[in-house]
Amino acid sequence: MNPIASQESFAPFSHGAFAGGKSYQAEQIRAGSVSLNQTTDLTITTDEGDTVRLSMASAVEADGGIYRSNSYENGWAASSQTVFFEFSSSQNIAVEVTGDLNESELEDIREAVKAIGSMIDDFLSGDLQEMAKDGELLKELDTISSLEAAFSQERQAVYAEQEKVQISAMASEKGDHSHRRGHGGLQRLMKRIDRLTDDMTDKVKGFRGRRKQLARSVEDLFGRYRNGEADSAPTDKMGQDVVKTMQTAFVQKIQTLTESASFNLTYTA
Repeated sequence: MNPIASQESFAPFSHGAFAGGKSYQAEQIRAGSVSLNQTTDLTITTDEGDTVRLSMASAVEADGGIYRSNSYENGWAASSQTVFFEFSSSQNIAVEVTGDLNESELEDIREAVKAIGSMIDDFLSGDLQEMAKDGELLKELDTISSLEAAFSQERQAVYAEQEKVQISAMASEKGDHSHRRGHGGLQRLMKRIDRLTDDMTDKVKGFRGRRKQLARSVEDLFGRYRNGEADSAPTDKMGQDVVKTMQTAFVQKIQTLTESASFNLTYTA
């Protein structure tokens, strides 16, 4: 199964129809990358002492992935999907010649390069007998005195997957608020004590040394606050909404596979 193109659903939590106060969000990312890199270095020396050095490098890479998103909130459902694919390749060849090559040397060098290419194909396919057979062709090149070849290849595959689900519920705090009421009553009591202290201070300043009148005024003041006639502190607002996350899941997985192969060849006539 192709993990990138899979239409497999993503729902780790079972759920029915959502109520108006619930929200659901799921995200899924799946991405993969495949790369291949090859390098070949070849040095050929002729009978006359001329030298040819060839360096070849090639790289191929393909990247692809898919992003899916599903959400439900306030009675509205939305989904989106994004797919991407990218391919790149490059090849570099460098040639260095020391000396003056004649036609016979050029022809043998071309045949040597072709033989090395066949040996590389045999090596990658695992046919070592055919590889050795192609190597025997080097003995037929009369103008080649020595040859050195080095080949390497690396192949890598990377797969990453990330999944996230979150289910939340909007809970309205309009039910049992005994703790809120208790807290509000304490606040109102503290407010009354503060107001009472301020009013008593004002009374004392007004009456100065007249104790009897001051005592009656204070008694009336306490009675008024005890009966709740004075302004009370504003009550708490009980209709606040809070978000409570009920279930959350997050999964991330990365897998990497790397294969490498190489061989070195030295030939002397």
